[in-house]
Amino acid sequence: MGTGFFANSRFCKAQLAANGADFELTDVGDVDHNTTVLKAPPHVVHDFPTAH
Repeated sequence: MGTGFFANSRFCKAQLAANGADFELTDVGDVDHNTTVLKAPPHVVHDFPTAH
C-alpha cells in the first residue's frame, strides 16, 4: 500500500520543486495516510529549529 502513496508523494514533490520548493521526503514505511501522520513527526521534527 505505502509504495503507491509514496509514489504520489514523489509526483507532488516534483510539481512543487518545479515551482521553487526545496524539501526532502521521508518514507515511514508501508502504512496508510493516517498512520503516516503518527509516524512522521519524529523523523522530521529535527528540521524545525532551522526552518525559514
